[in-house]
Amino acid sequence: MRLEKIIAENLGEDLVSVIKEKHRASLIPDIKNVIIETTSSNRYLLYIVNEPELQPQDDIVDLGYLSKNAEGRTIIDENYQLVNEIATETFHNKVNEFLEATLETNGKFFRDPDDSFHKFNTLFKSTSHLSEAYPECNLPKVLCHGDLTGSNITFGNHREVVLINHWENVHYGSAAEDLSYLILTSLNPKDRRNNYLKIFRRYYYTLVDTRHIKFKLHEMKEFYLAFMKYAVFYSFPNLALILKSEKLNDHEKQGAVQRWEATLDDAFEYESGGYVSDNEHPLTAQNAESRSVTDAVMRTRHSTDYPPFSP
Repeated sequence: MRLEKIIAENLGEDLVSVIKEKHRASLIPDIKNVIIETTSSNRYLLYIVNEPELQPQDDIVDLGYLSKNAEGRTIIDENYQLVNEIATETFHNKVNEFLEATLETNGKFFRDPDDSFHKFNTLFKSTSHLSEAYPECNLPKVLCHGDLTGSNITFGNHREVVLINHWENVHYGSAAEDLSYLILTSLNPKDRRNNYLKIFRRYYYTLVDTRHIKFKLHEMKEFYLAFMKYAVFYSFPNLALILKSEKLNDHEKQGAVQRWEATLDDAFEYESGGYVSDNEHPLTAQNAESRSVTDAVMRTRHSTDYPPFSP
């Protein structure tokens, strides 16, 4: 299967010509085991499903098994290298187009478009490559979804996760990456700021009870704060798509903007050294509200006040 057929989610089919030019002769053996073509969307997706009846059998792949052998890990790494290259090139080449679609054309949804532009531009000028925004850390590398938003998760009748889709950006990354991205993109600002420490604490001690881990809880918090800039950049094309969408109403678009704008505010303050720390160690964190991450994400998915970040 030619790599030219692999199209990163939300980047558009116009990238096919870019991929053809750079990777015309490139092949990844058995790439179909990582990304599956679906006849309904003409995209290449991988599904991890607890209830197989939700998807045709041909669309189900055991990614966990694939990641346990050297060949499978190579496939995942090569796929991520390509998708990340496309995402980076698109982000930098089309950043002005994204800015026009958001702050200029849809400035009415922003609290202060000029202030948001200043903050975004400051962060952008300090980053020559999207990967540079990804923070260095001592956390172990694990298999990451790479775009884990509330809209990519399907919950069952008992609030259990039954489906996670859109695995185009699957890769090996920080143990805190997916949870950080889910929190930043899928919770409204109040829920996020009041509850992120509680969520990390619950996640961490679940790992302590079930696995032998060698990292500290405070390292997850530090990664989350440094990761905010990357989340701002990586989610920006999605925000532009949301604001261009004719299927979403103004109230839904407003919610998506508020979520992204709050992350931009926090990232700018953190990167500029003006971030007001909560001075609270995750071990003793007491959040203002008591709500599980599942409850918060599900409420986000089904609430018109806080629509899913991805269209």
